[in-house]
Amino acid sequence: LASHFRELGVEAAAMPTTADALSTALNMAGPRDLVLGTGSLFLAAEMREAVLGIEPELYPDLLPADLRPP
Repeated sequence: LASHFRELGVEAAAMPTTADALSTALNMAGPRDLVLGTGSLFLAAEMREAVLGIEPELYPDLLPADLRPP
């Protein structure tokens, strides 16, 4: 998605995690800018955790099989 925006001349970046994306957006934003996160309820929950400093909930069943704990 970010590459499509860059092709249109819009500054865009892709980050590996929601927390990384939020941190990058906040660092890029000016004092009068608004950082808006849109997406699924899962994304909204991850953004909320990052903003409030809440330890993320982990759901092993949603991890790829090779990363699941035994």
